[in-house]
Amino acid sequence: EYFEWAKKHADPAIKDYIHLGDLSKPLNHNKKYSIVNCTEVGEHIEKDAEDTLLTNIVSLVDDTLILTWSNEEHDGDGQHVNPRTKKYIIDKLSKMGLLFWKEATSEIKNTLELSLEGVGHNWWPENIMVFKKAKFLDTKSRYFLQGIHTDDAGHARYLTESNIRNY
Repeated sequence: EYFEWAKKHADPAIKDYIHLGDLSKPLNHNKKYSIVNCTEVGEHIEKDAEDTLLTNIVSLVDDTLILTWSNEEHDGDGQHVNPRTKKYIIDKLSKMGLLFWKEATSEIKNTLELSLEGVGHNWWPENIMVFKKAKFLDTKSRYFLQGIHTDDAGHARYLTESNIRNY
């Protein structure tokens, strides 16, 4: 019910792009997205469904994945049934063709730290990771989109003047 509520109350600019589904079960789709954002999910999926979750996520990624995954077991109410270290997730996704993008991760982490300063303990900067398909990792970055660099491998057609800055 929470997810339906969140979609219903999402910003109108993105509401129609939000798709709900159970990522612990295989997805039946044929879509790819330039940027996939999967935050605050993995640690809540049972360990026996972890491979399915990661396969689903990777199958959606055409280029870049933004991911958080808590490594804390003691979340207070027992919801973190599958905490994992960054190293574990980085190694696992690397074997699936997504490489850890250190520079973009650092940019987002720094932005989050500044944005959340004074809010109290916030786990996002500590858990954020950015991954890129191996075939795109060495391409030259031209655009800065929502806090991360993205290469020019076809992204320009998705960008508008209001959300890009050339560097």
